[in-house]
Amino acid sequence: MTSGKKSIYAIVWEYRVRRGRERQFERIYGPRGAWAHFFRKGRGHRGTHLYRETARTRCYVTVDLWASRAAFAAFHRNHHSEYARIDRQCDALTEKETRIGAWTVRL
Repeated sequence: MTSGKKSIYAIVWEYRVRRGRERQFERIYGPRGAWAHFFRKGRGHRGTHLYRETARTRCYVTVDLWASRAAFAAFHRNHHSEYARIDRQCDALTEKETRIGAWTVRL
């Protein structure tokens, strides 16, 4: 990115949620859920968004926003054990989890 330009780092995940676990998934992965609460510990966290596809009601996408790739990398490096623990606890909620990618978005 060109210096002087504002940008944000967005990480996108797609989930196929187990039947009957949708509400619990939404509570944990939503903007006031466990993941968002955990990410707020990190400097540079700019928000967490949860989207449910209308045609496939058990398909969700999360978008985690960070000030920069470096901010997320520092957070993950400093909190990797807790990240892994929360991730393991949430395994029972999903059938499939796919990291779509990460982008730097110019604002």
